[in-house]
Amino acid sequence: MTTTIGTCTLDRDIESATMTGPTGKHTIERCGDDPKVWEARVEAHWNGFLSNNGVKATKPAKTTVNGSAPDKNYTVTIRFQFPAWDEVDGIPYTNIEAPSKSEAIKQVRRTAWDDGHTAMAKGKGRITFTATETE
Repeated sequence: MTTTIGTCTLDRDIESATMTGPTGKHTIERCGDDPKVWEARVEAHWNGFLSNNGVKATKPAKTTVNGSAPDKNYTVTIRFQFPAWDEVDGIPYTNIEAPSKSEAIKQVRRTAWDDGHTAMAKGKGRITFTATETE
């Protein structure tokens, strides 16, 4: 499936996602994530890629499954007690769809581990995850 926003293109399949834009090319692999986690991971990387390329992301339409209400949309921010210079404001994961804040944080914990943000966080002190509901 291919998505184009402005000058950026996202090509994704079940196992990988490749983002191409003015700043270059970025590819991520699935690594056995369950489908919801994989979608959240691709969405977080895609939003970051768009931001780095100066393109404003457009919001996908919310959908319902079997007549139930759609999950709420959250932004989960990871903060470290002793952050690096580029982590002072935290690491945001946007557009996380989950039924509750705790579920959104669970999804991001797995994703952040796979991305290496929490797996390699030795010496950074305590790690906090904060979920805020977004529109």
